[in-house]
Amino acid sequence: MPKVKRGLTTGGVARMLGVSRSKVERLFDQGVLTGWKHPIVGWRSIDRESVEALTKKSKGWFRRGRLRKTTSRPSSENEIPPPNQGLTTREVAKMLGGVISQSTVIRYFDKGVLKGGRHTVVGWRLIDPKSVDALAKKLGIKLVLNKRSVDERK
Repeated sequence: MPKVKRGLTTGGVARMLGVSRSKVERLFDQGVLTGWKHPIVGWRSIDRESVEALTKKSKGWFRRGRLRKTTSRPSSENEIPPPNQGLTTREVAKMLGGVISQSTVIRYFDKGVLKGGRHTVVGWRLIDPKSVDALAKKLGIKLVLNKRSVDERK
């Protein structure tokens, strides 16, 4: 009988990282996570070292040991990006006082009205606070500032 490699399951890695199981499977299939895949059944066994390397590379974007509801979309209320990286679309929508929805913020970002970037691993849209100020002035909206957005603007 051949020796079977033992590693972490996709569900275990998902709970460790605080993401969905399908996200872990995509990261494995893209080669971000390494391990072994059963040739017939398709089960994945993920190396602990690759999970630790990903958490170091992502600089705290994944919350190890933290359980959250597994969805394919990260919730910006539960998962807060590191400081000085930009504002999430949900935070921008809240800053604009609910006048503009989160989906409209996403459209503005995708069209280039709001400037920023995307996280390389998670893919979140991270918006520059200065472009939010410019949009608010252009639309005549008074910004509703919370503690995190005030810290970003300093």
